[in-house]
Amino acid sequence: MVGNRFGKAVSLALLVSMLAFGIGFAQATDNTLVIAWGGTDTFDTYRSAFAAPLFVFSMVHDTLFAFDQELKPQPVLVESWELAEDELKWSFKLKEGISFHDGTPFNAAELEAYLEGSFFEKSFTGWMFANVEDLVVTGEYSIDFVLSAPTPLLIYNLAYPWNIIQPQGAIDEWGEAYGYDALVGTGPFAFDEWVQGEKVVLKRNDDYTHGPDFVQNKGPAHIEQIILREISESATQVNELRFGDVDYLGVPSSQLEAVLGDENLTVGAVPSYTSTFVVINHGQPWMQDWRMRAAVNHAIDRVSLIEAGWFGAADVSYSIVTPASFGYWPGMADWGKEILNYDPLNAARLLYETGWVLPAGKTVREKDGEKLSIKLITFNFYQTYGEILTAMLAELGFEVELFPFEYGSFYSVIQEGDWHVFLGGWIDQSGFGTLQSNVTSAGIAGGTNNSGYGNAALDALVELMNTTTDPVIREQASAAAQQKVVSDLYYIPVVVPLNYVAIVTDRVGGFDLLNAHPWRLGLIRALDLYIK
Repeated sequence: MVGNRFGKAVSLALLVSMLAFGIGFAQATDNTLVIAWGGTDTFDTYRSAFAAPLFVFSMVHDTLFAFDQELKPQPVLVESWELAEDELKWSFKLKEGISFHDGTPFNAAELEAYLEGSFFEKSFTGWMFANVEDLVVTGEYSIDFVLSAPTPLLIYNLAYPWNIIQPQGAIDEWGEAYGYDALVGTGPFAFDEWVQGEKVVLKRNDDYTHGPDFVQNKGPAHIEQIILREISESATQVNELRFGDVDYLGVPSSQLEAVLGDENLTVGAVPSYTSTFVVINHGQPWMQDWRMRAAVNHAIDRVSLIEAGWFGAADVSYSIVTPASFGYWPGMADWGKEILNYDPLNAARLLYETGWVLPAGKTVREKDGEKLSIKLITFNFYQTYGEILTAMLAELGFEVELFPFEYGSFYSVIQEGDWHVFLGGWIDQSGFGTLQSNVTSAGIAGGTNNSGYGNAALDALVELMNTTTDPVIREQASAAAQQKVVSDLYYIPVVVPLNYVAIVTDRVGGFDLLNAHPWRLGLIRALDLYIK
């Protein structure tokens, strides 16, 4: 289980020679699945909320529940459950005979220790359990969640993929090294090592037999070992896949055409849970004027952005909640088109109204002798899209400084507040989670409301979504909340990328089972894929 926190230096000459002789990162065994992966800064869930480590968590850890193909929560570590008549207590009977990878038995006492010792206070999803007033262990495998108010979505929250279960003892033992040198779960694969910048190695958990009912193989996994090779360049990822040094790849949109044309590869697409949007910094006085935010919105040619940035592999977005997500309001596309449209003339008019004029012979607007200069920040992953957006804003007289940054510096850059516009994204199968995390006042304190914008009416709508027991009221609150977000334009929806995955056809089986799940659940990838 011991890895190398600081990575290993691999010289370019060595790498070239390895590839030249066909050695590369060849499979350690014939029953190894090699996955191309972009890497992460940490596997400590309390230091990172990026999607990249979730790819590993979903195979190393379990959640108490998991979403099936219809996005309904099904038990994983739970045997049975019951909701009290007054809806103020959920009683859970846990599955017996399960152990963490370090040998620690999974039981009610361990679950209580982890939830109270780390999760409730440190997790960025801790807000989901704000109504949990107490945990009461009623037996070795029985535990009650005592609530301060009805929480009808509790088991949905327990199925949320970030809400993984870990042993508190391992977290305490490894301290600062946890998430680097150690990662412990109950999942079908165990963390073996992480050589930063090179690879993550996962070993099969031969004791895993508790897969949920909707997964064909309940365990153990067919595959003995999974190697995630860290490859940053998308063209290199595809070449490695085509040469057979990689078996599995989430296809970058820029490389989709090349992959689709290869008869040795099988490609599958599922609905995307990734929402890409522009965030406006509420802390910048200019941007507190709705007309300025509306001008940015009308400057975005989403159709051209899809063609130039996503190579056609995306849909226009009209909500920060994706259409495939639980809680999305189906009427949002028709409603959102009235606001989220490309209209440069209207954008120019709004800028003029706010006093930003374009002097004759100049390309940058001015107001009282000051230039309309803004900072646009984004991730390195989104740099190309950021460059396109920069050009669109420049056409309207903005002087834009583009700052792409690494994932590891994200929080410090956001919190420093020295930016106007942020191009980023959010991946979530729960629309309620997307709204709670990104646009409520609670999210400001937690660091996931990157705009810093808070609104009491929006907070109340999201709270109603999470607490009402009436599904009709929940849908109405969800619709109103999504409309409010678009109307206020601190979060401006842009596109929903399509989700393509490719495999080497003659090596990997079980792909049809993986593709049948809209979330491409890690449990299915881990349990049902096999090497032919």
